[in-house]
Amino acid sequence: MKHQKSKGKEMSLSGFMKAGATSILLVAGIILLQSFEVPQSIPANKTQEEKVSEPFTYVQQMPKADYKVSEFTGKNIKYPKVAKRKKQEGKVYVKFIVDEQGNITDPAIERSPHESLSKEALRVVRLMPPWKPGKQNGENVRVYIMVPVEFKLN
Repeated sequence: MKHQKSKGKEMSLSGFMKAGATSILLVAGIILLQSFEVPQSIPANKTQEEKVSEPFTYVQQMPKADYKVSEFTGKNIKYPKVAKRKKQEGKVYVKFIVDEQGNITDPAIERSPHESLSKEALRVVRLMPPWKPGKQNGENVRVYIMVPVEFKLN
């Protein structure tokens, strides 16, 4: 009987070791697969040039304004009369692209407490002077940026 018990324990330990080794191999395989860069396919309706020019969301060197964005927006906001009457306040989040030359393009509202505040935030963002463009691998690239434009009544 002792021999069978011992053998049973050995089998359990052996089975456990095999399962552990299999798990380690599986994890190693997953890590190895993740280390390979798989080329992304280009949708049929896009050329290679169009695919390359799509904006990044994060790059090695993010775009930067040579001025304080909050000060610029604060100085240029003309509080909408409708929003004043309704005592509307809050932050409007504007998403835009800083292109390869640093120009602000394609501003759009991500979130806003009121439509009139949205329109004014877009107007002010369109007035912003160019930024220093973002860089990826030493080249200027298009990058998405989001800024809050704050509206506060005194």
